[in-house]
Amino acid sequence: MKKLCEYCSYYNVFPIPLKRCFLRSELIHYNCYVFTIFIVVLKHLRPIFCNCGNDQVRYMILEIPDDEFTYGSMHRYYVIAHEFFHAYQMSISQNFYSSDFRVKWLSEGPAAVFESLYIQEHYQYNYFQNDQNRVDQEATSNPALFENYDSIGDSNYSSSVFMTLALVKELMKSNHSEATAIQMVLKDFQALNPSASNWKEVFESLFSISVPAFYQSLSDYTAEISMVLPSESLRLQDVFEN
Repeated sequence: MKKLCEYCSYYNVFPIPLKRCFLRSELIHYNCYVFTIFIVVLKHLRPIFCNCGNDQVRYMILEIPDDEFTYGSMHRYYVIAHEFFHAYQMSISQNFYSSDFRVKWLSEGPAAVFESLYIQEHYQYNYFQNDQNRVDQEATSNPALFENYDSIGDSNYSSSVFMTLALVKELMKSNHSEATAIQMVLKDFQALNPSASNWKEVFESLFSISVPAFYQSLSDYTAEISMVLPSESLRLQDVFEN
């Protein structure tokens, strides 16, 4: 976890020591790695969650509806972990930062896996099983569809999460530990700075399996998140300090 941006917390969203605390409805910003972070709690507005900007500057915007605090929505936890993980991806990969790499399942899948591992570890809630369980059949029959951000059938990134965790399972078959396999997918792949033109070569070099061969292996799975769930005892520290 040492290479991740320091988490920002609002009303103890994250159960770790806080460096700063803020009043309700206050707009906050501070520098974190390559970003300026903005977090605001909104009332009666449609929220925006993004890593935005241009080639000069990047901003993370997390507009969290006030109702999510009032009614205890789990979304107020996981959206911060998800977007911070994208900031982490950009901090270790120039091509991710510049959007030269935009393979959806290898971008959003790891971020969604990270958010769920965080929720599972700190809130004892299985977000994989409860909220990322709408895996499309195309994830096993035509997985190349999920390389594209325009693809359908990826509700809450369920299909991207499924493919990401299936890759972890395939790596474990090659005698990698679960923590090492997840580290390879969430961290090591982006650290090799894959691009739109060479990502398949980077994939094969790191994972010792070609993209077509991995896609073919998915036909052996049932399109259900329960087929690929990680261990509930897994800790992010095991992954990022492995």
